Amino acid sequence: MDLTLSEEQQDKIFTILHAAAPAIREHMKAARKARDGLRDLARSAAFTIDKATALAQTESAAEAQLSLQQARNDRDIFMVLTSEQRERLTERERDRHAPPH
Repeated sequence: MDLTLSEEQQDKIFTILHAAAPAIREHMKAARKARDGLRDLARSAAFTIDKATALAQTESAAEAQLSLQQARNDRDIFMVLTSEQRERLTERERDRHAPPH
């Protein structure tokens, strides 16, 4: 079930992913920083539920932005594919998520 992308399609997909990379990196850094802060706060005498809540919400927001960016990338890449490639990709995903027999 190879999609066999043309060079033009490969270039377009590279451009999509390259353009998204800075935002992905920033969201990953924000999530990691909040997660590390929450871990450190949990081990600190300065722990308060308000501080922990704020860090958890920051981490959640960053993770949500990562999910949205991935969805945008997926959609943009999907639109680069031909209808035949889209069908093959959809079949591949359906097979991957099918319950075992």
